[in-house]
Amino acid sequence: MRLKSGMWWMVGALLATGCAPLSSGVWNGEPKPVVHAYNVVKRINPSVTDAQDASMWQQASYPLGPQDHLLLRFDELKGRADAVLADDDNRVQVRITVIGDAVAVQTAVDSVSICPLTHDFMMFATWLSASQFGHEWKWAHEGGDYDDEGCKKGAVSKEDKQAVVFDVTRWFLDYTKARGVNFGQILISTKPVTIAGNTSGSGYPRLLWSE
Repeated sequence: MRLKSGMWWMVGALLATGCAPLSSGVWNGEPKPVVHAYNVVKRINPSVTDAQDASMWQQASYPLGPQDHLLLRFDELKGRADAVLADDDNRVQVRITVIGDAVAVQTAVDSVSICPLTHDFMMFATWLSASQFGHEWKWAHEGGDYDDEGCKKGAVSKEDKQAVVFDVTRWFLDYTKARGVNFGQILISTKPVTIAGNTSGSGYPRLLWSE
């Protein structure tokens, strides 16, 4: 049986690639960078008791400070955990964009921490409660339940001097990978800082990893 010229070309291509998977016609075996915006972002503040206050989510910017915390979660992470590379060469990171000058960015580096949440939350979370459903959803500690020992400070991004990057590989390995839980994270700050929100054009809070 004779193969048409087009068929010979396909066979040659498969042999040349060693039958490796193709991505846009090219496969180089290198880890693929992945970037995802957090799909759940909720600000909590003790002065805002209305769980449905629309000013506490879907904003272009958010204040951080002793009385302003930001809850974050990417819901799909748990289902993609097996594909995430997390080792010495491949880190899981969180990136935020600071609004302001170089002094504001340095204040964020010195003051802002990202911490693992130890309790699930919903979009109607407030300073006192992780959800609107009953007493069992109340935070054990006002302002959110999180692991103090797992808190991480950030550093100025090498690619964008307005951005602060946090290495959260340990959080991913301890919670999402090892325990199969994804409660999310919380941003806290000892001093007032303003960051770009989830409706900003390009400065939105995001998770970065490689697969």
